Amino acid sequence: FEQFKEYIENEEYDNILSLARDMSGLAGAIGANNMTHLLSEINQLFIYGAQKQLSLYVDGYKKELEYLTNQIQQYIESRQG
Repeated sequence: FEQFKEYIENEEYDNILSLARDMSGLAGAIGANNMTHLLSEINQLFIYGAQKQLSLYVDGYKKELEYLTNQIQQYIESRQG
């Protein structure tokens, strides 16, 4: 999350796009539909040249990443016991 936020603050749009595409592939592979949808919206900002709106996605990205991390942790714990 911190990397995503830092990229936005520094207007490192190439890095944001690369991160969003990588995360989208991973999220899609594990069935994280909410994260996939959020990343699709972020990608659309680039298509329409609206990168300045990326700051509106910081909280949503953090929330989805925390949820996803929690779900993965719960899955790992359930497989260990």
